[in-house]
Amino acid sequence: MNQGRLTQGNVNAHIVRMAIPMAIGLVAIMAVDLIDAFWIAYLGDNALTAIGFVMPITSFFMAIGIGISSGASVKLAQLLGSHNPSFHCKCFVFHILILSAMLTFFCVIIGILSINPLFTFLGAKGEILSLISQYMFIWYLGMTMLVIPMVGNGLIRATGAPTWPTVIMVTAAIGNAILDPIFIFGFGPIPPLGIQGAALATLIVRALAMFAMIAILHFQLKIIHWHIPSPSELLKSLLAILPVSSSSTFSFIVNPIANSFIISLIASIGAVEVAGFNIGIRIEMVALVLIIGISSSIGPIIAQNYGAQLIPRVISIRKNGFLLILATALLFALATSITAPFIAPLFGDNPDIQNITIIYLSFIPLSWLGLGISMCASHVLNATGRPVLSAFTTLSRAFILYVPLAYLLKEPFGFHGIIAALAIANLSAGTLSWFLSSIKEKTQKA
Repeated sequence: MNQGRLTQGNVNAHIVRMAIPMAIGLVAIMAVDLIDAFWIAYLGDNALTAIGFVMPITSFFMAIGIGISSGASVKLAQLLGSHNPSFHCKCFVFHILILSAMLTFFCVIIGILSINPLFTFLGAKGEILSLISQYMFIWYLGMTMLVIPMVGNGLIRATGAPTWPTVIMVTAAIGNAILDPIFIFGFGPIPPLGIQGAALATLIVRALAMFAMIAILHFQLKIIHWHIPSPSELLKSLLAILPVSSSSTFSFIVNPIANSFIISLIASIGAVEVAGFNIGIRIEMVALVLIIGISSSIGPIIAQNYGAQLIPRVISIRKNGFLLILATALLFALATSITAPFIAPLFGDNPDIQNITIIYLSFIPLSWLGLGISMCASHVLNATGRPVLSAFTTLSRAFILYVPLAYLLKEPFGFHGIIAALAIANLSAGTLSWFLSSIKEKTQKA
């Protein structure tokens, strides 16, 4: 909990110390989906295409967890940085866990009731729609086990202790890698469950991760006060995280909604393109983990320093973070583009799907420089009390640039036009985010 006492000379070192465990944990989280895609590819092209349709919707609901986690992390870090009483912080943590459980309960009901009409609207039909229904029913049942660990992760990071979430997430990924083939293809008394097996394996490991995360908060960090809160106490904690949580949830929901339009657009070209695009995005998320780790780590560090009113240090952290983002994005972009022909064949033997995946991984990575800056700027803006501006940059990328350009370029250029639209949107969003965040800093310096 010493982020507020950082010196100018060790800003970079501290960001890296926070970012590396975070990146490892994110690799583990994303590896769960990537491992699912790897094994599901052996079930055939229809199963892989079904997962392609599913991804924007699961991302939509995951955005709720990310939003709560972001808001709770920033608020707890600010409370710690401003030296609020320990009891106050412990009550706040427990309230957030209760609110997370309540919200996900309603999301589960809505999600299950909307499976068939929603995916029919997105263009799924026949066997693909049936496979989607099988997968999503189990996925929704495990949504609470997804959100609580995400929120717990954010709360732990706010205390300056990123190692435990990493250990839990890595363990969960290993467990998922073991259980996936067992439940998908069957083993001993366990019958082959196909695509449902992938969802069930994920549900089991996430349930274990949830209990482990709560145990760390209670036993290791001793930051939970178990009690029966009044409605007014819950409301107070909700209002405390609402500005940043709303902005973060909105920002993360905007992208899945945009991707839903894009998936529908790609589906009009062909199912092969949907499958290849889905694999490309999943690989991209793993390649971006260190960038996401740096961005996510900067948020709590800035929030604690901002809570202590150390504005020059906030400016320094932002500058160093942006430079780290650019260097990391360039390195991983070059590595991914070069290795794309060797990565694509790992996800099935359909040459058409492989070709689409290679196209994605060859042209999109260089635009990660802009995407990384956009991600980092979003955390900076949220941590310094500017959530509306953060949401605006995300909205601009998705619905002012990406979706309109994709529709415009799809007719003359097909799938390549959609890929070009994504690259332009990423680079433009990065430029806009850098500009907007720097204006606020100059105002603060004055």
